[in-house]
Formats: sequence, structure tokens, C-alpha cells
Amino acid sequence: MEDTRSKMRPADSFLYGMIGSAVVEALRIYKIATLHPALFHWPYFLISIAFIFAGGMFTAVWAEDQPIKAFYIGATFPIWLSALATA
Repeated sequence: MEDTRSKMRPADSFLYGMIGSAVVEALRIYKIATLHPALFHWPYFLISIAFIFAGGMFTAVWAEDQPIKAFYIGATFPIWLSALATA
């Protein structure tokens, strides 16, 4: 039996993953800027942009075919990265 679900293009998966990562990064920036303003510096935005891009790439490599799952994979990218860093 053939799978009738529509497949997402890698570019679409990348975009949804970036959006998921961007939501998490926006919340992180807001938290740092409001709770710990002394720790917040503008170069942090460059790191955030790289992190958002990496979340999109991670999602594209994962090759998910549903937008909500691709968004979730991008949003959970920091958890995956932390787990790999401590392994």
C-alpha cells in the first residue's frame, strides 16, 4: 500500500525548524534581557541567529514530513544539543 501523505520539501522542513528554534530563542533572549540585564549583550543576537539556523538544519536532516513535527524538532533542538554536549 502506497503512503498517501504529502512529503515536505527539505526547504519547508528547514523553515518550520527555524521557526521552532526562533520561538525558543526569542523567549531565551527576553528572559535574559529582563531578568539578568547585566548578562545581556548585543553580540548574543549573532549567536542566536546561528543557533536558529542550526535548528533549521537539524530539522531538515531529520526529514520530517509534517509541519507541526518539524516545528517541534526545531523547538527541541536545544535539548538535543545539550544531550550531545554532555554525552
